[in-house]
Amino acid sequence: MERVNAWDGDDLFDEDDLFDENNLTPDDIGENKYLVDKEQAIRLIGRIIPLAERQNYAEGRKLKRIDSIMDEKLLRKLKYVRLPRETELQMEISSLRKRLSQEKKYNAIKNKAIVGFGGKFSAGKSKFINSLLKIENRLPENQNPTTSIPTYVVRSSDENICVYTNFNVEQLIDEDEFGALTHSFYETYKIGFSSFIDCIIVNDINMPYENIVFLDTPGYSKADVFSGNEGEITRSDENKAYQQLSGVDYLIWLIDIENGEISSSDIEFINRLKLATPILFVLNKMDKKADEDIEKIVRKVESTLESKGIFSYGVTAYSSLFGEEWKDDGKINAFLDMVSEVKENKDDIRVRLREIEESIRENIDSKLKEIEMERADIYETISDSYSILETRGLIEMYGESLEDYRRVVECKNLHERNTEELNQSLKMYYGDDK
Repeated sequence: MERVNAWDGDDLFDEDDLFDENNLTPDDIGENKYLVDKEQAIRLIGRIIPLAERQNYAEGRKLKRIDSIMDEKLLRKLKYVRLPRETELQMEISSLRKRLSQEKKYNAIKNKAIVGFGGKFSAGKSKFINSLLKIENRLPENQNPTTSIPTYVVRSSDENICVYTNFNVEQLIDEDEFGALTHSFYETYKIGFSSFIDCIIVNDINMPYENIVFLDTPGYSKADVFSGNEGEITRSDENKAYQQLSGVDYLIWLIDIENGEISSSDIEFINRLKLATPILFVLNKMDKKADEDIEKIVRKVESTLESKGIFSYGVTAYSSLFGEEWKDDGKINAFLDMVSEVKENKDDIRVRLREIEESIRENIDSKLKEIEMERADIYETISDSYSILETRGLIEMYGESLEDYRRVVECKNLHERNTEELNQSLKMYYGDDK
């Protein structure tokens, strides 16, 4: 894609095209100054887009190197050693890789439970969060899948909004700037920000849960449903939502109640996440249905979840318009109270990696001792044997044992080198001597 110079304002827009019949009108996009004033829009572009120009590529290279070691070397090179729980270890290392890319960047979310909100585009996630947390519509509700950016909401003593680029450059923005990072800006000026803004953190003093971080993600609608330049240069929203939600501690899944049921694509997406904690399912926009219809839909979804083996906390309904839960059910508050009470002392990534490294080392040493004992038994049997044929077979077994020992020693040396490389890379990435 051709790079746009954010300061070439005279060439960037055509005045006559700003509000033509194919674009939004000033009435459609409200009073946000960046959406109705071209000069203000240029200033916003000039303020945000240079963040991409200053992206810390050295930081990105460090992270990529660590990612490569953890993904390709830590376990996959140990082909002659069968590790217990190898699949589980691989999944944990994958989880640690995801956390590593966030831990240094987002100090605000460390040691807090992350509750993600998932669902299809148009499930009403942003409006639901604004209503549930009573944060006065701080999350823009008019996003679409080609422009939406994952957004964290955190309780803080400071009221501010911070954007983070893909390579750890951060920038405070104000409410109007945040409100402009929506599809209205893209539809008006054909420029979007989601290709290089990794996420946004909204710090809110009124957010009621101190120990929880809430994550609003893009709808997971298939990438081929949406087209245009923005969609061509960014990851699909399905992948973006998956990458974000696979790292959460708990999940609230929203379903548009007018769908009448949880879809098979919802089930498929949830199964891919492989979450170990129960999921709360919320039928949103319940004000569009009568009570008896809500009851039927809730029971139908419950039945489907049970038949599909989904680990469910429960199913309820909610009206974001009125801020009310179905029958004053209390499931949402009970779920969040449960999450809030869980102590989220997440292990330091480096501490846990050292534990994994030591566990692998112990398994390798155990394998070497096993081979040594086996070889000693073979040697003793050879010494006591009087049969030439038996001795010949035992000598072949002894030779195979020696070769096995050599291979495992090779694995041990490789593991030591990979461990040293990983620890040195982590020191460089964190900039310390731990």
